[in-house]
Amino acid sequence: MQTIRVALNTTRHVLEGEDDWVRKLPSWFPWVRLTNNLAEADLIIHSFFDNEWRDYPNAIALEYVWENVAPNFNQADYSISFSRLSYGDRHLRFPLFCFLPKFRALFAPDGTLIPFDAHAEASAKTRFCTVVVSNPNRDGACARLFDLLSAHKPVDSGGKWRNSFGGRRVDDKGAFLRTGKFTLACENSAVPDYVTEKIVDAFAARTVPIYWGAPNVSEDFNPAAFIDCSKFPSLEAVAEEVRRLDADDAAYEAMLAAPIFKEGRCPHAFEEERLRAFLAPILSRPPEASKRRSRQARAEILWERARLATPLVSQRLPALRHALRLLLSKRYRSFCRKIGD
Repeated sequence: MQTIRVALNTTRHVLEGEDDWVRKLPSWFPWVRLTNNLAEADLIIHSFFDNEWRDYPNAIALEYVWENVAPNFNQADYSISFSRLSYGDRHLRFPLFCFLPKFRALFAPDGTLIPFDAHAEASAKTRFCTVVVSNPNRDGACARLFDLLSAHKPVDSGGKWRNSFGGRRVDDKGAFLRTGKFTLACENSAVPDYVTEKIVDAFAARTVPIYWGAPNVSEDFNPAAFIDCSKFPSLEAVAEEVRRLDADDAAYEAMLAAPIFKEGRCPHAFEEERLRAFLAPILSRPPEASKRRSRQARAEILWERARLATPLVSQRLPALRHALRLLLSKRYRSFCRKIGD
């Protein structure tokens, strides 16, 4: 099997354990070698925020999308994202939370959910509701929910946003969330399919999520296990439901005890084996056979990168020559074959 070199190009903040799957590639596919040198990589894995990979259009580009943006198949050969789109072998829906150790820790080796004592967890709660948000400028639905819930009982915030501890952020997010009966889990935007780690943070902390975000989140998680804001006529109605559960210990414990997935195990869609099956053909073929972008698309990326990065036309000439070779090489080979015939 031909050696395939894989590089990770990421400049954004990475959640704990998020990129462990990249380090697993050589154990999944023994012919794969990881490299920090993008120039020698046959395949470059990059996020929406990265740009260095654009300097190497001959490498296969695999984009993983965790933000609320659509995969760009003109710029990437393949994409892993939260979207439920179908695009042949070029896309896999595998949301961000699937990669996190805290999500995998919810399951036994056979994939079944690990049981816990809901009554004991409920009895140990010392706070009404917790939230950890990094963005200090958060507003909209999250702020409105915070205010509505705070009118009932204090909501403790351990992040930058509306911090409850004199500006000091909590050291252990999971341990802090676990002290609350409820956790405010708000996405950056409410878009179908856009489900991030926020609801999983709450489930992993054995607390009931108050979730605002994807209106079809119940297609991923058991609606009996959390409060889905999209199912209520208003945020005021959400706050009223939280107050009801807070006053009814039996109802609260029933929601806390409900399995986060109806079937009581990790859904096939979120199994790590699906990720391996998606990557297997990409990494098993010669690199040229796995490329999906057209030569024109790769040339346009290279030229645009050079145009933005270099102010002088003369400095762009090497990139222009490379782009022209990409555009013309296939046509040139076809022309030569015709002459040979």
